[in-house]
Amino acid sequence: MQWSPEELALKSLNDWWVDAGVTPDQPFSIKKNDSGSRPKNSLNPDPKKKKTAPLQPRRLKTDQVLEAQKIASGAQSPEELKQAIAAFKGCDLRTSARSTVVFDGQVNADIMVICGAPDREEDKSGIPASGQAGKLLDRMFAAIGISRNDSLYIASLLPWHMLGERNPDNEEWAICKPFIQRQIELVAPKLIVTIGKMPSQMLLEKSDSIAKLRGQEFEYTHESLAGGIPCFPLQSPQYLLVRPAEKAKTWQDLQLIQRKALEIGAIKQS
Repeated sequence: MQWSPEELALKSLNDWWVDAGVTPDQPFSIKKNDSGSRPKNSLNPDPKKKKTAPLQPRRLKTDQVLEAQKIASGAQSPEELKQAIAAFKGCDLRTSARSTVVFDGQVNADIMVICGAPDREEDKSGIPASGQAGKLLDRMFAAIGISRNDSLYIASLLPWHMLGERNPDNEEWAICKPFIQRQIELVAPKLIVTIGKMPSQMLLEKSDSIAKLRGQEFEYTHESLAGGIPCFPLQSPQYLLVRPAEKAKTWQDLQLIQRKALEIGAIKQS
């Protein structure tokens, strides 16, 4: 016969009291299972008990994805695309958003800045890169002679505010991806700057942290483009506001962007 761990523990406690000279109120007695097996249901569940079905992966809402692709491809200008996105009801992100945030700046700019999902300030204003972080972003580019008033097109990777610090899931990205891809096609920038982790990882299809991606030149490619576009990941202004010591690295990155922009004619030598 075999003792279960519970029975061994009880027997050891009984023996300890006996050794100490204390007689237990009741003698130690546990009915053993003659078969030597553990009590019923201790390891093997009742085969008749209904099993919970495993969770199935979330299926993409194909109709919404196709509709997003349709309205994106049908837009012939960023302004037209902005209106179409505002009228689109096929993404659940809209339920947590006040505004549809698409772009700001110059539609004919040679430099395109792509931010992540709108934060609370941007959701409230309806303008990407607004609030304190937006002001810092403007100062960062002004330091290398670039202004959103005449040299930048600033876009949101996702048009709607998203709860939680996370990347979009597969469904959210499949629906929103055509919108940012179409903006890149329409603006046809000579250079792209991705701001923070989300757009850098999603557009470049990278899993590295922004700390590893920053300071490097990548190439954004898509089948709809004639060729690749130089792309530079940059730390987000929100991060720099709480980690000002990182501004020195960002200044180096901005100088790298400036040199490339001058080399390819995205900005002119002042």
